[in-house]
Amino acid sequence: MKTIVLFDNLWIGHHPAYFKLFAQTLLNLGYRVLAFCPNPEEVRESLLKKCPDTMDRLYTFKLGDPDPNRLGISQWVRKFMLTARLGQTFAALLRWRTAARLIKQASLELDIVPDIVFFAWIDNYLGYYLKHKLVDRIFPYNWSGLYFLPSDRQNQKGLFSPAQHGLPLNSISLLKSPHCLSVGVMDEIFAKKLRTQFQNKSVAIFPDVTDESPPDIEYSLAKQIKLQAGEKKIISLLGSQCKRKGLLTLLEVAKLTTSENWFFVCAGVFEESSFLPDELKKIHQAFDNCWFHWQAIPDGCKFNALVAQSDVLFAVYNDFPYSSNILTKAALFEKPVIASKNYCMGKRVEKFGLGLTIEEGDVFGCIEALHYLCNKSAGKKIDYNFEEYRAIHSARQ
Repeated sequence: MKTIVLFDNLWIGHHPAYFKLFAQTLLNLGYRVLAFCPNPEEVRESLLKKCPDTMDRLYTFKLGDPDPNRLGISQWVRKFMLTARLGQTFAALLRWRTAARLIKQASLELDIVPDIVFFAWIDNYLGYYLKHKLVDRIFPYNWSGLYFLPSDRQNQKGLFSPAQHGLPLNSISLLKSPHCLSVGVMDEIFAKKLRTQFQNKSVAIFPDVTDESPPDIEYSLAKQIKLQAGEKKIISLLGSQCKRKGLLTLLEVAKLTTSENWFFVCAGVFEESSFLPDELKKIHQAFDNCWFHWQAIPDGCKFNALVAQSDVLFAVYNDFPYSSNILTKAALFEKPVIASKNYCMGKRVEKFGLGLTIEEGDVFGCIEALHYLCNKSAGKKIDYNFEEYRAIHSARQ
């Protein structure tokens, strides 16, 4: 029986749902799974319900980010680690060392040698100037990983790239390691680029899966929103509430459309640090056509309850070139989306007819789109193809 180690040091946003899905899939395929994550109890509890007959092949271990304090690293170096690119690379190196130590401990304890280690968020283990030969000495196991937010994609906006400045090692140089057997990405365009760069590696396009649990019709927050909205159309921005998610654009739309039959919902953790003081003042101005819930929404049946009762999902993100499973949620419940043009999300919305796209920050373009999606105004025609998108990004893929 082959043994696969699952590794993820983060437990926010999509991380818990993805990690549990990976573990469930591998167990159902007959593998032994060693799962390292910040909340192993949650993983065991979830999988006990979904695949109880496989629990004898699941071993869970608690994992956090390496603590520089425990490693004897001085305060100025710790500060450097949080702010500088070289510091981020140093942090990645510490994660490799921690992963090697924990896997070795588990292997000795269980008398099991892992066949491969899969990093559910390989992003945290990559870094500029990081040579694979150094990591190979620290981490002797074969590995693979899912690359969620490729830094190479950010260079489209002109951000600093070592390769552009004649420096030898960009953030994906580590993929040259002979221990790296494959890598997964969610953007088909970036996959083509990686296949060109790393012709001896397997580059897989992962579906942007989501928890497909039926909506919790008794979820109290969903009931409150529906009661407050009445007969109005519900436009929702769900998940983390930060500047990048286009929150300011949505609130400006709400301010200008108080006479419309629209009700705007912003639900998720509020990331105050992403906004300037003047922007925070605007956010805290209350409008009768808005509902704010600045707390985390658990993925699964509760999150899906908010999606299911929405009429339109707002996804006009700022400078976001990546995939997002809010599109999978939209396809699952057949809810139209307004997304930013260009990049991965915008192209998918247009290709599969998931809704409409506008320029980032285009308030009046958003109002026009809402008039069509909510009030069926003339001038546009969408050939919705939720079914095909659902099939491509289903967990069954």
